[in-house]
Amino acid sequence: MIRVLHIIGSLGLGGAQVVLQRIVKHSNPNQFEHFVYPLRSGNRAVSIATNVICNPYRNYDPRKFFDILRICRENKIDVIHTHLHKDAVAGLFSTFFLDIPVVVHEHGAILMPGFQYHLFRFLFRFLYRRAAAIIAVSNASSCRISDILGQSPSMLSTIYNGINLDEFKPDPEIRKQIRSDLHFTDEDIVIGFIGRMELIKGVDVLLDALMPLMQMNPRYRAVFVGDGSILASLQKRTHEAGVDDAIRFLGFRTDVAEVLNAIDIGCMPSRFESFGLAAIEMMSMKIPLICSRVDGLGEIAGNGVNALILDPISPAEITSKILTLTQDLSLRQQLIENAHAFTRQFAADLFIEKIESVYGRVLSSPSKR
Repeated sequence: MIRVLHIIGSLGLGGAQVVLQRIVKHSNPNQFEHFVYPLRSGNRAVSIATNVICNPYRNYDPRKFFDILRICRENKIDVIHTHLHKDAVAGLFSTFFLDIPVVVHEHGAILMPGFQYHLFRFLFRFLYRRAAAIIAVSNASSCRISDILGQSPSMLSTIYNGINLDEFKPDPEIRKQIRSDLHFTDEDIVIGFIGRMELIKGVDVLLDALMPLMQMNPRYRAVFVGDGSILASLQKRTHEAGVDDAIRFLGFRTDVAEVLNAIDIGCMPSRFESFGLAAIEMMSMKIPLICSRVDGLGEIAGNGVNALILDPISPAEITSKILTLTQDLSLRQQLIENAHAFTRQFAADLFIEKIESVYGRVLSSPSKR
C-alpha cells in the first residue's frame, strides 16, 4: 500500500480541489491510501472521501509546517503531493527534514499576477530541484515553468486534467427537471458559466454582454454556477439592470453535471486559465462553447473546430458569438460533435493512470536531493 499525503491550500471551490477530489475518488484503493492536509480548514466546499486532517491554526502559522512533518512520520507517508503554491513551498521545504519524494502539481499559480505569486516563483527557483516530479496541467504552464527556471527540468511533465465521462453526459430527463426548477421553458436559450466568480474568469464581461442581449430578446436566459469575491457585485448589477428574472446565480453546486443539462451555450471568457476543466465538462455534455484562447484554453479550443474563440474578450464579441450559435444550427452541431469526440482523451481513468505512474516513478527512482 502506497500512502500519499496531499497538501492543498483549502478545500474551497477551485480547479485544484476538484482535481484532488477526482484523484482520491478514482485511484485504486487496493494500492493507494490518501491523506489530505488543507492549510486552511475553514471552507470545505469540496467533499473529499478520505483521511482529511484539519488544523486549528490561523493563516501563515508556522506550526502547520511541523504538522506536515508529524503527519508524514506518524502515517508512514510514502509520497507528498502538493497542489497549490503555498503548499508546494511547504512540501519542498519538508525535504530538508524528511526522506520522502515530493510531487509538485502546478495548477496555475506559476502564471498568476500579484505579489504572493511573484514570491512563489522566486522561492520555486531555489527549491524546484528538491522536487521528485513536477506536473503541469497544460503545455502553457509547462513552458512558463521552464521560462522561470531557465531550463526544462527532467522531472517536469504535462498531465491534462481528467473528468468522469459517464458523469458528464447529457440527460434529457434531468434537463427537463433542472430547467423546471429554474423556471426556464423549452423555448428559452440558456447561456451558462461554470467557475469562480472572479475577474480573471471574465465573468464581468459576460454579464456586460448578456444584459443588453436579454433586453432585446426575452428568450435569452443565463445560469452562473460558482462563488467568489465579485458575486455580490454581479447580483447587484443584474438587479439594477432589471434582468433578475432572466439570470440565475446558483452559487457553489456539488451537482455541476446535472446543472449543465440546462445549458444551451457555454461561455468561458477567461482572462487567465491554466487548463480549463469546465470547458472539457461542457464539451463532454455536448454544449457548444464560446471561450477565450488564453493559456491552457488555447490548447483545448480550436476556433470553428470545437469552439468559437473570443478575439478580443469583449461584450460585443460575446454577443456576436452567441447570436452566431443561435442562428447557425449547422455550425452549432459541428462544434458539438467535434468537441464531444475531442473530450474522450480526458477520461478520468487515463488521468489517474498517469498520476499513479508518477507515484511509481518517484518511488522507484534514486533520490535526487
